[in-house]
Amino acid sequence: ESLKKQTRTQIDGVCITVTDSITFLNESNSGDIVVCGSHGGLSAGNYAKKYRVKAVFFNDAGIGKNNAGAKSLEFLNDVGIPACTVDCMSAEIFNGQDVLDNGIISVCNPLAKNRNIKKKLTVKEAIKYI
Repeated sequence: ESLKKQTRTQIDGVCITVTDSITFLNESNSGDIVVCGSHGGLSAGNYAKKYRVKAVFFNDAGIGKNNAGAKSLEFLNDVGIPACTVDCMSAEIFNGQDVLDNGIISVCNPLAKNRNIKKKLTVKEAIKYI
């Protein structure tokens, strides 16, 4: 079995792609709502942009120096992608299913905020607003 797996699931009728790493995406993910176990840094954000996802949820990886763990959220906003991170204490890094099941939003870009997504929501609650 390939490590680069992704699964599709539904939350209240909304189709979600869940993957441990954003690097596992491909062209077939264009337009998907993606929940991943990757950090929200610039390199990870580039994959969301490259594959033109509809929205993306990352792990904030502790946020870190210079906001590195959520750095991509701003430029994803600029290219029209709602993006959020979850608190690293709520979900494991490199575990997309844990981000979906237990992730608590820590940072949202303005596009996500415009959809009433805010800190402290669960990922499952936030998905309803996409």
